[in-house]
Amino acid sequence: MGVDDVAHVGLKEEEFQCTLCLKLLYKPTTTICGHSFCIECLTRSLRFRAKCPICRSVLHASFNRLAVSTDFSRLLEANFPKEYSLRRKDEEEKLSANRISPEANVAASNGEEENAVLGTMVLCPVLPRQRLHLHIYEPRYRLLTQRCLEGSRRFGMLARSGRGRSPASYGTEVEIVECEPLPGGRYYMEVVGRRVFRVVDSWSTDEYLRCRVEWIDLDEGEVFIDGTGPHEANGFNTRPIDPERTLAMSHNLESLVEIWQGLVYERGYERNPDQLRRLYRDLGPMPPYTAPGDRAMWVAALINPLPALGVAPEIRPSMLQATNVLERVEIATEGIRSSLIYMKPTLFRTVLSSGVTQLQKLLSFLFRHSWLILLGWWLAQRFPNFMPLPKSSLLLALRMVPPS
Repeated sequence: MGVDDVAHVGLKEEEFQCTLCLKLLYKPTTTICGHSFCIECLTRSLRFRAKCPICRSVLHASFNRLAVSTDFSRLLEANFPKEYSLRRKDEEEKLSANRISPEANVAASNGEEENAVLGTMVLCPVLPRQRLHLHIYEPRYRLLTQRCLEGSRRFGMLARSGRGRSPASYGTEVEIVECEPLPGGRYYMEVVGRRVFRVVDSWSTDEYLRCRVEWIDLDEGEVFIDGTGPHEANGFNTRPIDPERTLAMSHNLESLVEIWQGLVYERGYERNPDQLRRLYRDLGPMPPYTAPGDRAMWVAALINPLPALGVAPEIRPSMLQATNVLERVEIATEGIRSSLIYMKPTLFRTVLSSGVTQLQKLLSFLFRHSWLILLGWWLAQRFPNFMPLPKSSLLLALRMVPPS
């Protein structure tokens, strides 16, 4: 007897409701413990906990490998055609509301869409070309990662604004270059920064933040300052960017980077073997000075790497919030100069370092010869006229004897 033969046998809709959405089962799937749910409802449930929502049995199947029970679905559609049609319409409307068309995805990837929509993670500032390793375990970000892997593999990375908990209004689009699924729906992945954006609008979807963004050209922009002046726009006074000064500062960055690199090698600031060499490999060659904004962003990524070297002030948030190319070049120049001042040896630091070294040598000598010193002290107290040890060692021991 097939599915068509058991249709119209007086089944009740209440007996085939999904216990998660309390509606008629749509595209049902059955677990190993024998309970049936809508495939979308069970998928959302498994993203938070890998257990059956009814009996709490552990479900080892991955939520992205669930299969629709075809015969069960046909049986429901045959017995409840009107209700099943309404469920199909509702699910298609939800899907179309959350879906970005393939043309929009391509446009966003190519930078052709002015106001693209990105799912975002609020973690830390990342600059273009920088690489970051992430362990994704939060349910909301696991969902975001799965959707990215099914689509363009790109999402936005936002930092916290100042000391507050609210997300910053600037961020970086990152691309997933490697991703390894882990048990429990977790992911371990590597992302690389691509483009800088400004948040135009934001809203919450499935507990993570989605943003409508505007892409920022690193080599364009105007300077807005307070005060009075001849040019006024939107309540601010503006001054034109000096292209000659901008290009000159951009050209000087190359020599500053060479000095900075030499000091990192000379002073041994690398925290891992070949850290600087791997950093150059990830960032690629320095952009030409004729692209000052891009070159400034490259320098900022160099002196504020991930993981950090600890030799430069944190300038990544300032670089992302900069409104024009001149400001980016000034921030990068000030940052690398501050790093050079920190690393260059001064007279005070040289004397302090020398004193610390001598103190370490003295403590090491005392520790290694402590038994000899104690023996000499004991002999000097017990036998004042007995000289079995070398005179120098005994004199050193006697000097340490407190006066009686």
